[in-house]
Formats: sequence, C-alpha cells, structure tokens
Amino acid sequence: KREAGIYDAMDCTVRALAIALDIPYYQAHKLMRERAGRKNWKGTGASEVVAALKDIGLEFNAVQGSFYRWSLSHKQGTYYVMMRKRRKLGHAIAIKDGVIYDDGPLAKGWTMMLAAKIK
Repeated sequence: KREAGIYDAMDCTVRALAIALDIPYYQAHKLMRERAGRKNWKGTGASEVVAALKDIGLEFNAVQGSFYRWSLSHKQGTYYVMMRKRRKLGHAIAIKDGVIYDDGPLAKGWTMMLAAKIK
C-alpha cells in the first residue's frame, strides 16, 4: 500500500479484496471507498462491505460457525472471508487454495460471517 502512496490502517477489507481479486491495493482501496463509503484510518462495517461485494457482482454465502472447521472443507479456490470475534470485532481475509492471506496469525475464536467464492 505504501508503494501506491496510500498510508492507511484498519484496512483488512481492502487488503483481502486486493488479494482475492488479484488487483493492486490502490484499486481495491478506491473500490471500497467508492462502493462501501470506506474512510481512511477507519474500519468498514459488514453491511457496507456486503453492499460493495454485491455491487461488483460477487456472490457470497452467509456462513455461521467456526472459521477453522469451515476452512478444512474449503481447500480449493479463492475466497474473500469476513469473520468476527465475540460479536464485536470484525476482520476480513483472503484464502487461495487453502492458504490464508492475512497480516498476522489468526487467533482462536473467530466465527464466520460470510464467504465469497471468487474463482
């Protein structure tokens, strides 16, 4: 993101979208700003992300339960995944053929919110 001249934080929705769609960070950043109303240095709410995903034509499923259990049965394909912990904290990641793309290790206790299959 710094290569794109963007200095931001709380941007997991942007990073996950860039990785899942194989597009540059700045394009994903612009997309989330324009379609989800995302503001720099602030997280993006789940309802805004869902609206943006629909707007760009991604199909997704609401998923409940353990992220770990879900990931065991989704080892093929590319996914944009939204999760939450303790009903408060939300987080987005990308998964490609079973490999999790995130900025740090995932702690236990994440539950699924939605998964959009990209490829």
